[in-house]
Amino acid sequence: MKPRSAALLVLFLVTARAAADTKIELYTMGPGEDVFESFGHGALCVTDEQFPNGACYNYGTTDFRDPPALIWRFLRGGATFWVSRMPLPLMLQIYSEGDRTIYRQVIPLTNEVAVGLAAALESDSRPENKFYLYNHYLDNCTTRLRDHLDAATGGKLSAATEVPTGQTWRDVTLRGFALDIRLLIGMEFLVGRPVDTRMTLWDAMFLPDVLRAEVQKRLNADVELVNVRKEPLPTTAPLAGRWLVFAIAGGLTVLVALAAILGRPRFWRFALGLSGLLLGVVGLVVYGAAVVATMIELRRNEVLLVCLPTDLLLVVLRRRALWVYLLARVVLLGAVTVGVALGLLIQPMAAALAFAAGPLCVAAVRELQNARRTPVADEPIAEQGLLGPAEGPRLP
Repeated sequence: MKPRSAALLVLFLVTARAAADTKIELYTMGPGEDVFESFGHGALCVTDEQFPNGACYNYGTTDFRDPPALIWRFLRGGATFWVSRMPLPLMLQIYSEGDRTIYRQVIPLTNEVAVGLAAALESDSRPENKFYLYNHYLDNCTTRLRDHLDAATGGKLSAATEVPTGQTWRDVTLRGFALDIRLLIGMEFLVGRPVDTRMTLWDAMFLPDVLRAEVQKRLNADVELVNVRKEPLPTTAPLAGRWLVFAIAGGLTVLVALAAILGRPRFWRFALGLSGLLLGVVGLVVYGAAVVATMIELRRNEVLLVCLPTDLLLVVLRRRALWVYLLARVVLLGAVTVGVALGLLIQPMAAALAFAAGPLCVAAVRELQNARRTPVADEPIAEQGLLGPAEGPRLP
């Protein structure tokens, strides 16, 4: 064979081999400014003969154009997401223009295993397989990548991961929600005890940054920085919502105490009515979420024992009925406090307890004092002392 022909044959064989090779890459993205971007994102990308420029499989696709409708579907457990496939250059362009930090990891797999994983990803993108019901913690755009990589590597990702991380689901959720104070306040009232259990390392891989770290450590996939966010993310402290609830509770308690001390009936009715309105509306929201939602995180909520819609009755109750209601509420709040102290109730409810117990306990004390001073209804007025000392013969 002539040297030129031999060189062309070698070049052809090398090119054919390269075309037959399949490369799998994991891309993880840092958080964005939108609530749906607050925990980051991820995608698995395939480069092979069919997709020489790379094709990325994104399990976080849904209709984000109507956020209220999407939130409603989340509450009802019917948020449908699907797998979409897009060219790798387009995905990098979209997330770079969105000012997201992008990390790349080439997964070291044999060509046979990589081809199998690519086929599984392509199968997931077919119309009959692409849709699934999204669960933020257990079945999301990152857990699906985790599961595929674990299956392709023979369980290397899941090996010895049933160890507790020392963090609860609430801990990581508060950090993710730190971009919006409203979400942090919602965590204090609406999200219940299921998120207060400890995560295992396997559980924690629902977060893109944890998955990236474990893939680097367990699969020897080095992390390459593709794009760096330019603008800092607007964030607040994860416990800012809790401290804001404490501040509101303190202000409401001071208002009720001041009205009780001054003893002006109109001011007292205003302070008590405002407290009842705020507490009752929060109770309506908490109970409404528990009734409407199918998510266990919202249904098994210990704050249901603290914030009651019946507090709206404080706007209209008077005299004995008011005192009886306040007494019942204080007894219930005391029982909840004991339950927390004994470890029977595990949610961090200090803020919610302060919000309800502060104004209710002050109001109960004030009404108790009034009840002691109020005469029995059928006693003579003179004996009641409402008109001063009883008139009658006086000793010299």
